[in-house]
Amino acid sequence: MENTKAHPSVNGWEDPNNSKYYVVVVQYTARLNADKLKNIIHKLNGGRIGKQYFNMRLCPEDVSDALSGYEHNAVSPIGIKTPLPIILSHRIAKLEPDFFFIGAGEVDLKLGLHASEFIEQYRPMVLDCTYDEG
Repeated sequence: MENTKAHPSVNGWEDPNNSKYYVVVVQYTARLNADKLKNIIHKLNGGRIGKQYFNMRLCPEDVSDALSGYEHNAVSPIGIKTPLPIILSHRIAKLEPDFFFIGAGEVDLKLGLHASEFIEQYRPMVLDCTYDEG
């Protein structure tokens, strides 16, 4: 994801609370809520920057390819070329059993992981970034 209206002071991804780019992991059956994500990231930066500087959208394909090292529909936080901040849907963190599949760098390749182990190893921000069910 790209913050297309990032404040001019935001340079890249060094500050996970106020980055221009993020890797966002949601369940296949869930729908990302870009407005909810925008509001949460605004709150994470402590209100230092106004809401007008937040607009979360999918990265253009060429930018995603360059940052991730993966082609369209194959992006994964595992082995990613650029150490972007990772946001993991809170729904994945709560899965029972504690197991999910994630992209593995190829369009038709998935990797099964325990959510708790993924969180321990990759230290994502676990956030409510999807539409509510029903």
